Amino acid sequence: MVARIGKIVIGGVALIIVILIGIGLIAPREYRGSITRDIPRSPDAIYTWLTDFEGLPRYRPEISAVEMGGNNAKGFPMWTQFHGKTSSIFQAIEMVTNEHLAIQTITSNSGLAGTWSYSLSAGSQPGTTSVTITEFSDTYTFLHRIFFTVLGRKHKLNAEMKALEYWAQGS
Repeated sequence: MVARIGKIVIGGVALIIVILIGIGLIAPREYRGSITRDIPRSPDAIYTWLTDFEGLPRYRPEISAVEMGGNNAKGFPMWTQFHGKTSSIFQAIEMVTNEHLAIQTITSNSGLAGTWSYSLSAGSQPGTTSVTITEFSDTYTFLHRIFFTVLGRKHKLNAEMKALEYWAQGS
């Protein structure tokens, strides 16, 4: 009886592994998505928060540290984000004060690279700013494709917006 239960458990675990491998094999590498919310803050306050790259760990628990790295050829900031044992180097590629910010991964060993843009406009209610975050990303490792497919491809977008909403509620 115990041996039979053991075989069932082993078979169940093997089935789960096969399913996860299947997900990793068929999940698309690239993701294109966006999310929009009205945030009860001014465009100036939101833009200032978005461009406070050194402050990212205060609102994004998955980021353990940020190290600034000077400016790129356009004069925009570059920085390294540390996520536990992995890190990613980013650069701002478009900056229009109080209107638009776009950042891009230069290098990453975290399995995810891409471009994220933040567009600010008048919100639907007085005193709010409409924020649209757009992600163009590539999950270039097999395990990360499984991870982001299981969690949902909008996981990173939702985390970005949640951090912004958290900040807006507390500031």
